[in-house]
Amino acid sequence: MTTQFAAELSPDDVLRILAGRRIGEVPLEDCRVVGPVRVGPASRLFRCTSTEFPDGIALKFCLTSDGRRDFETAERQAAALERIAGLASRSAAPVRVVRALGLIEEQACLMMEWVDGRSVASVLGGAMTGEAEVKAWANEAGRWLHGFHAMHRLADRPMSCAVMLANLALHGPAAPALQSNRSFAQAHAALERTAARIAAIAVPFAHHHGDFKAENLMVTKDGLVGLDIAAYWDDAVTLDLAKFIRDLIFHSWRPTAWLLGRRHDAVAAAFLDGYGFAGAPLWRGPLQWAELHGLLRFWIEHVSAPPNPIRDSYERYRFEQCVAAATEALTAATG
Repeated sequence: MTTQFAAELSPDDVLRILAGRRIGEVPLEDCRVVGPVRVGPASRLFRCTSTEFPDGIALKFCLTSDGRRDFETAERQAAALERIAGLASRSAAPVRVVRALGLIEEQACLMMEWVDGRSVASVLGGAMTGEAEVKAWANEAGRWLHGFHAMHRLADRPMSCAVMLANLALHGPAAPALQSNRSFAQAHAALERTAARIAAIAVPFAHHHGDFKAENLMVTKDGLVGLDIAAYWDDAVTLDLAKFIRDLIFHSWRPTAWLLGRRHDAVAAAFLDGYGFAGAPLWRGPLQWAELHGLLRFWIEHVSAPPNPIRDSYERYRFEQCVAAATEALTAATG
């Protein structure tokens, strides 16, 4: 198997990788592998069942943008889940997060418990989900994130706006086409213009999820379960809040989730209410700033990907619409 192996990885390949391995003291015997059950730009997910693990094991192979093994991401996510397990063990009311079972380092493969259920994204964007139910699940997502942060919440302090702007400047050269884009330029100017004011507002810090979106919350018979914890450090809670709302915007552009576009404002409000955001109006500016900053980072990542004329034309239009709306919202919040 070559180092650029992602497109070729089959269940038989995974079986060969698992041969002779153990999870703790338990050998992986009589394994059956299916998949990939989920294919994304940064991972391939397979499901393994065996005599000792009849409920299944999730095997997540982390990938770089060119399809190679992403050792750094696999190790970071394993460390994040290990830290979360420690925080949960000391918390009076921990939220449920997928449990890590091991790491196959040379394959950049994270082994986790298999979680059956539907993603919150599929519920929120489903045409058969009623408006009241949509709001209820958005509220539950906010409550889950509040509980996640509560396991390790720190004293309030300002977001690192200067560092975040420097990060944009660092990655900007990878997407030179954006330098002449009017929407991008206006948004970047709005971030710079309001950074000092936002940096004067203290917000709570806590353990950072890193990839908090509706697709990474599963609705199970035992409640919500969090997936894909991507960070093992602390940061402003507004970053996780902004990521969830930003991803809802993009999810609503999918043909299968068109109803979510009509309900977006109500869903976002229910999510923030579940978190307890309504009691902290001073966070509005930092939240809008974090959302716009995240959109620009996301836009840079997309433009830096291999070119595709049809996708690029659609993505540019979508980003321009979303960024323009977020720029207007930030201006209103800081005006």
